[in-house]
Amino acid sequence: MTSPNDVNYNVYIQDPVYNHADTVAPSLKLDFKLGQSITLTSITGYSFTRNDLLFDSQSAMAPAGSGIPYYALVRNYRDTSDTSYQQELRLTSGTDSPLTWIAGAYFLKRVTPYPGDTQVLSPPPFFSPMSTVDYDVKFDDEQYAGFGSASYRFAEKWEATVGLRVNRSQNTYTDFLHNETVVVGGAREVIPAGTPSEVDETAVLPRGEVSYHFNPDLMLYASVSEGVQPGAASVITSTTGQPFEREKTTAYELGEKGEFLDHRLSVDGSLYYIAWKDIQLQLSDSVGLGYNANGGRAKSGGVNAFHLVGRRRIKAVALGRVLRADTLDRRVEGNLCLCLGGQIYFEQLTVGGVEQLIGR
Repeated sequence: MTSPNDVNYNVYIQDPVYNHADTVAPSLKLDFKLGQSITLTSITGYSFTRNDLLFDSQSAMAPAGSGIPYYALVRNYRDTSDTSYQQELRLTSGTDSPLTWIAGAYFLKRVTPYPGDTQVLSPPPFFSPMSTVDYDVKFDDEQYAGFGSASYRFAEKWEATVGLRVNRSQNTYTDFLHNETVVVGGAREVIPAGTPSEVDETAVLPRGEVSYHFNPDLMLYASVSEGVQPGAASVITSTTGQPFEREKTTAYELGEKGEFLDHRLSVDGSLYYIAWKDIQLQLSDSVGLGYNANGGRAKSGGVNAFHLVGRRRIKAVALGRVLRADTLDRRVEGNLCLCLGGQIYFEQLTVGGVEQLIGR
């Protein structure tokens, strides 16, 4: 699939690039009935991915008349793996009472070693290695969370829900071969090779919702919730390794959820507004290498017009456009989003305590 923004160019590479990947990801879910109205659920997951890859970067113009637009002058080799373990335990009440609840705990452990090397090659026709930089870094990520929510039907068609999640994340980055220069509180610090750089954060995330049920298949709701994207430790660049902190969001939503045609068609729509604090950004250093950093505040809002899920042949007309879903008895999903004011506006944007970017 291509888009009008795609850019294609040909680069002559001495060694064919490749990315050999193998993944194993089993999971296990168990449900235990504790008495008449409580269920204990255990969800266990394991994932292992191995990537062996060779790729190029930094190209140069080929000689005129060679028929080759560019030559690759930097060759990168990586032999990485990504291993994660996940465990969730939760207790769920029955649905016979006006009061229903859920409570549980979650754990994630993820380890990603990233060894390899980068070679700078001489110009054609020799393409011989001029210099080599070896890499041996590792990312460790641990997350712990406790969560709970309760819903109470306080009238025939009205229901209120409150929830809370406490999330702790510990992200560690270790470069075993090179010193790392990081920016902490606007000041640069040097972390010796082999010394872990850690970001340790705890977030308390509340949620509330009120809903009105016209019938078992159609409801209106209004909700407010907080979310978090954990920060991470420093990422290697040529000038600045940048530990970045979590970003936090507050989301407001007013919407509808409904099922029609004997549950063969679901139609969801909502108005939303999201406010970010310490938004995470991807930036470039002075030589063009990327790193992550925190900005200040940002906001966006819009309309999620329809979310269609159906079985069999469906023809829906929405906002002047025709959506078709030919499912052939398979479940499919289609989305039509009309974004009103969906652009993100930045306020008080400060990056790494060093430079400021101000814009709206």
